[in-house]
Amino acid sequence: MPPIAGLTYRRGMPGDELCISVLALQVFLDTYATNGIRPDLAREALDVYSMKVFAARLQDPAVQIIVAENDGYVVGFADLSFRSACPQPDITGVEVLRLYVQAPFQRRGIGRALLKIAEQVAVERGDPHVWLTAWIGNVGAVAFYPSVGYVKVGTTQYVIEGQSYENHVFSKRLAVKAKAPFPPAGAESPSALIDAKIKELGDWRGELLARLRALIKQADPEVTEAWKWRGTPVWTHNGIICTGETYKKVVKMTFAKGASLADPSRLFNSSLDGNVRRAIDFPEGAKVDEAALKALIRTAVVANQASAGGKSS
Repeated sequence: MPPIAGLTYRRGMPGDELCISVLALQVFLDTYATNGIRPDLAREALDVYSMKVFAARLQDPAVQIIVAENDGYVVGFADLSFRSACPQPDITGVEVLRLYVQAPFQRRGIGRALLKIAEQVAVERGDPHVWLTAWIGNVGAVAFYPSVGYVKVGTTQYVIEGQSYENHVFSKRLAVKAKAPFPPAGAESPSALIDAKIKELGDWRGELLARLRALIKQADPEVTEAWKWRGTPVWTHNGIICTGETYKKVVKMTFAKGASLADPSRLFNSSLDGNVRRAIDFPEGAKVDEAALKALIRTAVVANQASAGGKSS
């Protein structure tokens, strides 16, 4: 089937747990409950794939979730763990704990793209492998991973209420180049980490991120800078105003409450179908309407203050 033109990939954020949880439940049951729903599978699904579990993972610095969206609808995700121990002791690196894509969107390149992002994350961290497990009964997954360079290195068991399910362990060795550690030594404060990120980018994305950062500070001199989700600049004032995400082709500002904000200049051009967030994608060379952007930032601050009962921080 042909690829989907409206697909975007981004880091998961707090607030994504609802859609991720429901999608995970759907894919899990489609995969394991092929003969119907048994109590053990039902309990496992509700426990392991709850909103509470994913809300905690989205806040965990040892986890990164990558979300695939089709015109604002979540259609897949990759759940990466940085501290998991591989069943094969000679394999170290990033575990793809889950790679889930909704059935209507499978075989459209989404799983392949999510894996590629996972590999990029591992390379940036200096990890030598990406590894994962796949149930032997999931014939599609068992065939898919070798087709994209993953090698079977062993087996393990996934246990649900005493019932064991044999899983293959797959691994891919990465060409990791030696590079200066990031964040660099001494870069401990959020502002210092953002400084280092801008310097590390070293291209138009770094220049644009620095410009957007300056506009945010001009719009709200009381803004607080934060560093979340293993590498995302975040600006807060009584809650999150927006993020500053950098991808290969765009710099993205995601407004946490964008769906409820007035946008008379129509700056929002991404994540337009969601119920909570809205985003602005800036490709290379994009014009920045500074006055309109600062007005939007001030509107976001006012919305946060209203939600917080008018308190300032």
